[in-house]
Amino acid sequence: MDAFELARARAAVAKGVNMKAAIIGANGIIGNSLYHTLLPTCTECIGLTSQSTPPLVTVSYALSSLQEFMRKSDIIIYCIGVSKFAECEASPEKSLYLNADLPKEILKNLSPRQKFIYLSSPIALYDFKGKKPYNYALHKQCAEDIILHSGHDNFLIIRPSRIIESTTSIKEWKQKLSEGHTITPFFDYFISPITAAMLSGQILRLIQDGHSGCYNFSAQDRISYLDIARELCAHFGLDEALIEKKSAQEHNPFFFRQDILDCTDAGKATGYIPPFSKDIIFDYFQKLA
Repeated sequence: MDAFELARARAAVAKGVNMKAAIIGANGIIGNSLYHTLLPTCTECIGLTSQSTPPLVTVSYALSSLQEFMRKSDIIIYCIGVSKFAECEASPEKSLYLNADLPKEILKNLSPRQKFIYLSSPIALYDFKGKKPYNYALHKQCAEDIILHSGHDNFLIIRPSRIIESTTSIKEWKQKLSEGHTITPFFDYFISPITAAMLSGQILRLIQDGHSGCYNFSAQDRISYLDIARELCAHFGLDEALIEKKSAQEHNPFFFRQDILDCTDAGKATGYIPPFSKDIIFDYFQKLA
C-alpha cells in the first residue's frame, strides 16, 4: 500500500466509513462502555473477553487467540491489564505480560493503516522522586515507551483519571451506612473522576477525527474520599457521624497522589471541557438511588 492509499484508508476509518473495531477486554467497565459506544457507529464491532458473556466473544489473552480478530479490524482497542497494585507486586510476570508485553506483540502484527488504542494510566506520568516505582507504574511506563518508539504512528495512548463506576467503595459505603455501620474513608487521598461514558465518547471523537498521540482525561478539580463520603451522607440522608476518617499515607502501602491531569491536548482535539468532581459524583449518586 503506497502513501496515498494509506492516507485514504486512514481517512476512511477516521470518518467511520467501513470502520471495523476489536475491543480487547470488552467486559471491563471502560471496555464495555466503548463496546456500546462504538457498536452503532461501526460496520463491525467485536468485543473480546476471557469470560463467557455473550454477545462478547470469548478468547484467551494470547496473541494466537487474538490474531484472527486483529486481521479483520481497522481499530484495535486494548483495555485489559492487571490494575490492582498488590496483584502487580505479587504477580509481576502476569502484570508485565498483560500490561506491556502483549500490547508490544499486538503492535508488531499491525499494518500501518490499523489504529492501536492503548488504555494507560496517570501513574505512567507519576514522579516517584527516586523511590522504586510500583510494578504497575513500571509496566504502564514500559508499554507507553514501546508504543511511542515502535515506528507505528497510528496510535492513541489514553490516560483516564479514576472512572467513578470503578470506585466500588462508594456502593459499599452506602450499604454500610444504610445498615448503621461505620465507614473509614481516606481524608488525604484524592481523585479527579470522570465517567466511563464520557471517556468512551471522547475516544470515539478522537477516532472519527483521525487523531493520534497521547491524551489525558480527568475532572478539572479533585475531591477526597472523605468528602465523597460526606456528600453521600448528605445526598441520601445518612448519618455523617458514622464516618471515621483515616489516613491513606498511614494505611495504604501503595499510596500516591493522583493529581488533576493536564487535559489541554484533549481540549484542543475534541473540545473536551473537564467537568467538576462534584457534578460527576452527584450524577453517580443519582444512579445509585
